[in-house]
Amino acid sequence: MFKTSFAFLLLLILLPSMIYAQTLEPTLWPPDPTAIFAPGVEVLNVEIKEPRPYNPPTYDNETRIVRVWDEAKQQWQEFPYPDEVQDFVSIEGKSPTIVLYTKLVVPFSSPQPLDAQWLLNTDIGEFSRPELACGELRGKVGHGHWIIEARDDNKTFFLCNSESGKEIGPLPLQKRDYLQNASTSPDGKHVAMFGNSGLVYSYAFDTNTLIELGSTQGYGTQIQILSWIDNNRIFIYTTDQADMSFPWRNYFLADATQTDSLKGIAQVIKPDEITSLDHPRRTQWITHADDKCFFTELNWETAKITDYGLDGLCSEGTVIPDGTNDRLYFEFNWPDDAFNDMGRPAKQPLSSKLVRYNPFTNKRIDLLKGEIEWVEDISPNGRFAVVMTDDDGCFEAYPREDPMVYLPVCESQDSAKPKHVVIDLKTGVIVYQQTTAWEESISGEFYHACYDYDAHSIQSDGGCISILSAGPSDSWMFIDDDLLLQAGSRDGNAEYTLLNLRGNKPQKWVIGQAYELRYLSASQQFLVNSLLWSRSTSSGTSKWALFDTATGKQMPFLRDGISDQYNIDFGIDTADTLTVTLSKWVNQQPDSVEEYFYTIRLPKITT
Repeated sequence: MFKTSFAFLLLLILLPSMIYAQTLEPTLWPPDPTAIFAPGVEVLNVEIKEPRPYNPPTYDNETRIVRVWDEAKQQWQEFPYPDEVQDFVSIEGKSPTIVLYTKLVVPFSSPQPLDAQWLLNTDIGEFSRPELACGELRGKVGHGHWIIEARDDNKTFFLCNSESGKEIGPLPLQKRDYLQNASTSPDGKHVAMFGNSGLVYSYAFDTNTLIELGSTQGYGTQIQILSWIDNNRIFIYTTDQADMSFPWRNYFLADATQTDSLKGIAQVIKPDEITSLDHPRRTQWITHADDKCFFTELNWETAKITDYGLDGLCSEGTVIPDGTNDRLYFEFNWPDDAFNDMGRPAKQPLSSKLVRYNPFTNKRIDLLKGEIEWVEDISPNGRFAVVMTDDDGCFEAYPREDPMVYLPVCESQDSAKPKHVVIDLKTGVIVYQQTTAWEESISGEFYHACYDYDAHSIQSDGGCISILSAGPSDSWMFIDDDLLLQAGSRDGNAEYTLLNLRGNKPQKWVIGQAYELRYLSASQQFLVNSLLWSRSTSSGTSKWALFDTATGKQMPFLRDGISDQYNIDFGIDTADTLTVTLSKWVNQQPDSVEEYFYTIRLPKITT
C-alpha cells in the first residue's frame, strides 16, 4: 500500500483548529470587531448564536420521580415511578420516549436485559414494558426480520419473525447442525442461513422446504452472508479470523432456489485487496493463481465476473484520481538466483519500477525506475505524486505490496540518500526533488517470514517485530494543485515550504521555520488555495495571517494576541471571505455563552 501522509498532517484536518489561551488577560465581551481584526479587514456580517441549555432526563430513587425537560413549555415535567419498580439504575432517550433500566446495562452487549427495560411516554405520561417477539424487542412495522431460535439443547431450530412473532419449524435438517445468521431475500420469499458444519441453507416459504445450497468446508470457519445480489442469488464470503496466519477471504455465489448451487468464485483473497464501488455496484479484488494474478471484478447488477490481466504486477495498486481508471503499481526487479524454499526470491531486489497501468485496457507506462521506497501522496487531480526514493541498494521502507516477499539485509543507513521526488504522472518527468533523511533506522539482518494481516512486520531471531518505525523525517501533503512540505518535526522547529505546481514551472514559496501550521484549508472545496498559520513571538503573543499560494505573500487578518483572549475557529467561504467564530474563555475553557460568527472580506493581495 502507498503511504499518503504522516499523522501530523491528518491531525491538521481532523482536529479542531482551537487555539488555547496562553494568558488570563481581561476579555472584552461582547467582542469589538475593531479590536479583533487587522486593519483593512471588512466585516460583512455578524451573527450571534445563543447557548442552548442541555437538560437530560433524570430519576430520583428517593423521591421516586422521573424528571423530563419540556422544551416547548421551558419547564420540567415530573412522573411518579410505577408501583412495580423499586429502583432505576440508568436512563436514556428524549421526549416523547424515555427508556429506563432497573438493571445495569452493558453497552453493545448481547443479549440486553429486556426484562429490565421500562418505557415512559411523556405525551401521555404513562410507563409501559417493551413489547417482545422472538425473545427480543418487537420490530417496527415493516422492519421485522427472521431470527433462528435453537431449542431442545440445540437439536431443533425454528424461524421466528421479530415483527409478528410468527414461528416456523422445526426446520427439517437432514443431519445435526447448528444454524445461525439468518438473512432474508429482498422479496421475502427465502431465508438464507448456514451451519457450523460449513453447509449453507435456504428456506423457501412458498414450499416450506429447507434447501442445501452447498458447503464451504475447507475455506475457513467464519462464514458471512455478505449480501443478496437479487431475489435469488447470494454473495457469501468465508475467512478464519481465529488463525491470523491465514487471513484470506474466499468468495462464493449461490442460488437460494437450487440445491447444490454454491460455487466458489474467488479463493485466497487478501482483505486489503478488496474494493467496493458504486454506480454500478461492483466489488473488485486480486485473484492469485498459481502462475499469475488477475484483477477480478464482480458486477452486482448482472452477477457477471470478469478477470483482467495485470501484466505481472500482482497487486491492487492505487487508483489515480483523474477519471482514467489508471492505477499506480510497484514492479520489483528480482535477481535471477537465490530462491528460498517457497520458490520466492530470498534477496530484496536492487530496484523497482513505478508503473502506470490500466487493467481494463492493458495500457502501461513505466514512469520511474530505481530504488523506490513508496508513493507518499497523489494530488487530488491525479496529475502529480510524491515518491520516496533512495540509492543505497536496500529498501528501508518496505512498500508492502506482497506479504510473501523477503525483506532486505539493512545493516546500516550511513550511505542512504533518500529523496522526495515529485513526478508528473502523465509524462514521468520529475518536476522537483528534495533531499530528506530517515527518521529512524532499521539495523540487523531482518527477513520477512510472517503471514500477518497487513505484512507490516519482519522476523528477527524467529519472532515478528514492527518495521513501521522507519520513515522520512520530512512530509508532503497536497492542497489541490499545491504541495506543502514540512521539513523536520512539528514541534516549533519545522520549516514549511509550498510548491505551486499549477504553472509550467513549479514555484517555491518558503513559509519559514518561525511559523507553526495550525489550520489547513481544504481548498478544492472552496475554490481557494490558501492556508493559515500562526507564530508565537518572544513574548508569547500569537500572530495569525493568511498565506496566498498564488503570490507567496501573507496578510494578517487578526490583531496580535487575539487568540490568547478568545476561543477562535475559522472557515474559508470563498476566495476572499472567511468566517471567524469567537467565544469566551473562562478558566482557560470555552464558556457556555453566546458565540459570534463574523463573515469578513480580506483585502486583495497584490503581486
